[in-house]
Amino acid sequence: MGGKAVEFYLNNDDIDVGITTLPVDNDIYHAVPLYKEKLLLVVDKQSPFATETVVHLGDLKRESFIMFHDDYYLKDQIIESCRKVGFHPKTVAKMSQITFIENMIRDGIGVSILPESIVNVLSNEVVGIELDEADVAWNLGIVWKKDSYMNYVTNEWIKFISNIQ
Repeated sequence: MGGKAVEFYLNNDDIDVGITTLPVDNDIYHAVPLYKEKLLLVVDKQSPFATETVVHLGDLKRESFIMFHDDYYLKDQIIESCRKVGFHPKTVAKMSQITFIENMIRDGIGVSILPESIVNVLSNEVVGIELDEADVAWNLGIVWKKDSYMNYVTNEWIKFISNIQ
């Protein structure tokens, strides 16, 4: 489930707390940062980029991108990062299944930008490469609505998570 779906369920009071990409709208939600990691370019082993150790995001303007589905804020973040360096990524596929994304990359259909922890579990048929843009990171956090009631256990859990940061 993507971050947009998490916010939808929070807004409809279907869930009390969720985990999503930060930042969120601070007028609506409280948030506690949980985790931050690098985003990596992922290419097939035959790609001209496969032997590089670092790639500039702007060098990808002619590439075809395999993106997460529209429910994921990560897709929006990648598009915005590309826009900042002067291009809009050509999206050839949008999906939520990592296996399908990996298969399309491996088959040379396109490239993707994925969190490092995901890249680390992919096959050796694809290569993860650092991007030199500082704002290309995945920030996850716990979020909940400001105006919602929280039971004691949920409040204590949020306090516990907040204290280990």
